[in-house]
Amino acid sequence: MSMWEPEQVKPAAEALAILHAAAFDMVGLKGFKDARPPFTASAIQLPDGLRRQIIDSPLAGKFIALGLTVEALDEAIISARTIWEEPTIETAVRIPIHGDYGPINILWAPEDRVVTTVLDWDESRWDLPVFDLASAVQFFADPTDGSRFSERFMNSYLNRLDEYSHILANEVDRILPMMDRIRQAVSVRELLFDLEHSIQVDGEIETDLIKMFVDGAIS
Repeated sequence: MSMWEPEQVKPAAEALAILHAAAFDMVGLKGFKDARPPFTASAIQLPDGLRRQIIDSPLAGKFIALGLTVEALDEAIISARTIWEEPTIETAVRIPIHGDYGPINILWAPEDRVVTTVLDWDESRWDLPVFDLASAVQFFADPTDGSRFSERFMNSYLNRLDEYSHILANEVDRILPMMDRIRQAVSVRELLFDLEHSIQVDGEIETDLIKMFVDGAIS
């Protein structure tokens, strides 16, 4: 799993803010309402087929060794889905978002310390801006520095967003108290996707995500 470098935090946050402000300005343009629909609770589930494969696939022994159980996954899914029961989420402003914003999906010019390009838009959809934030702040490797860098990312994002769109900055700020729960939903969905991909496609396990889940970083 690629992680943010410390010098990337502020520029990456500001680049995301500029993207969101531009998307908010274009919300009324023809075609944007036809974007992929929002991420909902129904996207976080453990299908019966995947449940059986976690238990019975050739990778089952590795899952057990890592401490992963379907019972723990079921509990995490139930907890993650509760975010959509919040009235604040139901009424929140939605814009076109990237959907998978992180260090692997940017091109970075280290000499200028700027983000030059944002790649891989296949997860883009019409949704809450905070889902991009929740995706981005997962990628801090050091537990000690992670909290500090997450706060720096959020502050850099909000400050730059406020320069371009005070209305959207206020809207994002209104949702931030639920950020941990939104991040949980994003992380659980990513874990389920990676589990399915590991079993059905390449046979390689994304151990970092599983270890984070088992250690309680995703719960």
